[in-house]
Amino acid sequence: MSRTQRTMSNSFASLLGVALLAGVGCDSDEPTDTSDTAAGEVESIAPTYFRYLQGHFDSADQAATNPSYYAIELAMCVVEAPELGAMALYVEQAVAGDEPYRQRIYVIEDGVQPDVQARSVMYELSYGTPWSGFCDGESTATGVVTPDYVSVLEGCDVTVEWDGERFSGGTVEGACLNDWGGATYATSEVMLAADRLESWDQGWDADGAYVWGATAGPYEFVRRSELVEE
Repeated sequence: MSRTQRTMSNSFASLLGVALLAGVGCDSDEPTDTSDTAAGEVESIAPTYFRYLQGHFDSADQAATNPSYYAIELAMCVVEAPELGAMALYVEQAVAGDEPYRQRIYVIEDGVQPDVQARSVMYELSYGTPWSGFCDGESTATGVVTPDYVSVLEGCDVTVEWDGERFSGGTVEGACLNDWGGATYATSEVMLAADRLESWDQGWDADGAYVWGATAGPYEFVRRSELVEE
């Protein structure tokens, strides 16, 4: 579904393991038909991943049954970022009723095996305030992202694999450096299906000991908007 926790308030960040990472599409959760694909050409799964990511999600149902989880609202929508990649998303997370604590740009690319793998490259916005509410048309942002707006979160890419029904994957162990709360690095695990997204972010010290993040399992986000059409 980014990895730094700098924008979280200290009062809840240690429990809040929400990534995002990376989410949307048509009435079917099957990838694009490949029957007309030229011989030898590999069909990319990245556009399907890009579609699935788009939309509004929240973890209200989980929070209602488990008070150790917050009711988080997650919105992801298309932006133009021609110098970064053809498939870019603005991603915003907020505790329900509050201002966003995380604002990111995700650029979706092919994985090493494009027919079954895709990845999200994470960018931190240089300044986020003008983008708040962009996915709901409540922002003054133009929707165009240039390199001077963002800085890449090195090592925090999320690579996922498609199994015919869902995407699942995460970051490379130890690659996403993070010094928040005494951590040395952060990890993210993601599962994305047509109707939901699960995201589990945790911080670890140099010895691999747990420092922050949800301990009982991933945040469970339910899709609250329709899949966009293919």
